[in-house]
Amino acid sequence: MSRRPRRRREDGFTLVELLVVVAVVALLAAVAVPVYLHQRDGAVAVAVKQDLKAVALAEETHMTDERAYLAVPATTSPVIGTPVEVDDETTVAVVLNADASAYCVTATHPDLSGARVLVSTRGGLQDPGVGGCPASF
Repeated sequence: MSRRPRRRREDGFTLVELLVVVAVVALLAAVAVPVYLHQRDGAVAVAVKQDLKAVALAEETHMTDERAYLAVPATTSPVIGTPVEVDDETTVAVVLNADASAYCVTATHPDLSGARVLVSTRGGLQDPGVGGCPASF
């Protein structure tokens, strides 16, 4: 009598195959998540720069129309002649120099470390490490 070889049942995946798939997915996630978070931080930084530029444009428009810059206390909804659209989480403030001939705009955001600064007499946006308005500008 000849015995027929038993056929191995192959209806599903083995445990080793499943572990390999889980390891590959974990590796891809470990690479993708930091890249995503870095992109998000970059997007917030760009949004804050845009907010600074919008406030500076409003200040220059106010100077053209009213012949004066306008100081603005720290707020998330600045009004410089007209309301200025800024991100809901961005806080901006405008400080004038002693003779009100120049301004410094600071912007902070909870997702960024430190303030971003724009000084009208120093070429606009300053390096992120500046931290605040200079003593004299």
